[in-house]
Order: sequence, then structure tokens, then C-alpha cells
Amino acid sequence: MDKYAVIGNPIEHSLSPEIHSAFATHTDQNLEYERLWAPNDGFVKRVESFIKDGGLGLNVTAPFKQDAFNWVTELDPLATKAQAVNTIQIDGNRRIGFNTDGLGLVADLKRLDWQLENQKLLILGAGGATMGILQPLLDVGCEITVANRTYSKAEALQLLYPSIQICSLDKLHTGWDIVINSTSAMRVGSKLAVDTSVFEHAKCYDLTYSLDGTTPFLDSLIDVATDTSEGLGMLVEQAAEAFFIWRGIRPDTQSVLSQLRVPQPLRRFIAGAKCHKCGADDRIYVEYDDLKTPNTQGCLACGYRESRDGTTTVQIYEPK
Repeated sequence: MDKYAVIGNPIEHSLSPEIHSAFATHTDQNLEYERLWAPNDGFVKRVESFIKDGGLGLNVTAPFKQDAFNWVTELDPLATKAQAVNTIQIDGNRRIGFNTDGLGLVADLKRLDWQLENQKLLILGAGGATMGILQPLLDVGCEITVANRTYSKAEALQLLYPSIQICSLDKLHTGWDIVINSTSAMRVGSKLAVDTSVFEHAKCYDLTYSLDGTTPFLDSLIDVATDTSEGLGMLVEQAAEAFFIWRGIRPDTQSVLSQLRVPQPLRRFIAGAKCHKCGADDRIYVEYDDLKTPNTQGCLACGYRESRDGTTTVQIYEPK
């Protein structure tokens, strides 16, 4: 059986095995797909062991996209531009690196029916995630501005992509058609230093994915954005690009996305709240039942959950 895998650290949370298994089932492909963990300094050893055992291809997630870029023997144009690899194809002695992140994002934005050509698009953050999506967004005609807390990092990005505009976070203004959050600020418990008025009348997309359809970033924009989406669709679409590279078949993504998107309770985050277990800020949420009565609260950072029954709280899960 043909073998594929995703490598990362951590890797237990990855949905890639579920996604590629669904693709294989829907397209009648006989393959197996697994998660590979490697220590931060062990990418090459783990990958070469996988290939020795018959591995034909890999998806690459944090923190190894740069390691993969340096290890492969050939690069496609998007990987070269992004200076990062998230998909590897093994063809004999050839190790070919691709970057499908930006293609996946564009495909998901089109699935959402968001117009892209000639749209004023703001990207928050100038790190590796932004590097991976810029070229495909430029290719479809977006007018891009990148804003970053450290202005010099945005300047370095502009040297690679001269057609983009840049600014610092404290100089942002309104008037955007689409805003893409590529920062990890709210995901790790810190606040994004941008007033929400910047996002008025914009469609807002968070590269962070969530099975319940929301993130702390998107939840903070519920009263100002005209439409929102988190990155689960991008995850599925970039995986479909990798599947096509490996198998020559383009799978249906909507059915897989629907399969992953299980019904979730209504959830709202509490601005400024601190978790009494792990200390994270702005990661506390309250879940509501069908009557919109709060019944559970928890922390997205550490996983602690409590049920709410009047004035009594009962511990459901405490992280080790």
C-alpha cells in the first residue's frame, strides 16, 4: 500500500490523516496516511527513515517547513518564492518540494464567493504564514497591504514582493475589502494591538482553523465584519492540492469539509478574562445551549472546562 504522512512537532492535533483518508475513500485510492513526530532537530533523520520504509510523499507542518525547503532537491516556483515547503513528493532519487498554502487559501476564498480581483486586502503579520500565501493572492489580482508590529520585518517582505504595500499596526485605517489574520497573537493568549474599527465593512479571514467555525480573532469582530471565516477550508483545500500532486486526482473538498465540520455549541469569548488554571488571557469562552442559556465555560489554551448550573460549577476536564 502506498504510504504518505504529515510530519510536525507537535503533531497529535493534525487533521491531515482524516482529510487524506477521506480523499482516498472518495477517489478509490489505495493508500495509508499517518502522523510522524520528530524532535526539532530530527527532521531529516525521521523523513529519510520514512522514505526508506516506502514513503512516497509528506505534508510538512510547523516547525519543519524551512527544514523541508533546505532538504529537498527540487522546488516548485511557489515554494521558491515562499522559501518554505509544506508538501514533498518522492520520485526515485528526486525529492520535490511544493508550497500549497496559498493555493489552498485562494481556493477557499473562492468557495466562500469572496471577490478577489482588484480587492483591497490587508494581511496582519509578516511571518512565514504570510510568505506562503502572498504570491497566489497577487496572482489573482489582490491589492495587498501587509501590516506588522515590527515594521522592519514588513520592509524585508516588501523587498521580496515589491508590489505590496506595508505599514505598522498602529498606522492602520479603515477601508479594506478583505482582512486576513496570519498572526498567532490571539491564539496564544495575547491581544492583537489593532482597534476593531479597522475591520468595519470588511470580510475577515483567520488562518487559524477551528471545527466550530470561530476563533478569538473572529469572535472579536462579530459586530463589525460583514462576513467571517476561519481556516479549516484552507486546510482542506491545500491538502487537496497535495493529493493532486501525489495521485493526479483532484478530490472533492466540500464533502470532506462538511464531514469535518461537526455541529458545535454556540460559543462566545470573554474579553479580558484570564484562565485560573494556566493564566492565559482572552482564551476563556462560554458555551450556550439551544435556548442560549450559558451551560459551560472553558479555556481554549489549556482545555480546562467547567459546567455551569446556576451558581455551581463542576469540573469536566482539567489538563495534566
